[in-house]
This record gives sequence, structure tokens and C-alpha cells, in this order.
Amino acid sequence: MNEEIVRILEREFPAPASIEEKLSELLGVISILRKGRTAEFFGRFSEELFSTLVDVANGRVKVDEDVRGQVQTALEQWQQAEIENSRLRYTDRMDDEEHEVFERTGDTTKLIDPFEEDKK
Repeated sequence: MNEEIVRILEREFPAPASIEEKLSELLGVISILRKGRTAEFFGRFSEELFSTLVDVANGRVKVDEDVRGQVQTALEQWQQAEIENSRLRYTDRMDDEEHEVFERTGDTTKLIDPFEEDKK
């Protein structure tokens, strides 16, 4: 019975991966990229790298506490920069009116005054 409990605990709560194991996985993905299949695997590499950084920042990959803190800070800064870049990509194709409304309201809805003709 104890063996079954240990087996289930090991399955549900696996030991944290070492930094060496995670780097080995990333190097495997890089070797695939070098073989010229970049379009197919670039997304996977990015996901694996991001996942590894999140695991380091959250303590699931064991590293020195100072390194973990630095990775966590860098990851937070990267996420903030990515949010800003995403916003800039979204607003880049807006005309002046849309941009002004977006800055004020966070929305790009253009409102048309139905009585504008009557005012002239």
C-alpha cells in the first residue's frame, strides 16, 4: 500500500527539474532549429524558453535564490514590454480619430452624431 501511495505522489507531484535538465531540453530544440526547420519549431522553442523561465521564477526549477530573483525580475520586465509592444502594434494602424478615442476610452468605436446634418 505504501508503494502505491508513493507512486501516486511521484506522479502527481514530480520532482522539480534541474536547470541542467531544462537546458538540455532547450539545446535539443535548438539542434532541431539548426537543421533548417525553423518555421516549424520556432514557436515550440519560444514556448519552451518562456516555460523554463516561468519555472525558474516560480521555484519549480532549482537554482540559486539570487538567480531566481533576477529571472523573476527580468521576466516581469519582459512581460510589461510585451504588453506595451502589443498595444503599439494594435494602435499603429489607427487613424488620428481612432487613436484619440482609444487613448480616452480604451475602445475604437467611432460614434456618429445622427443629427450632425441638422446642425449645419
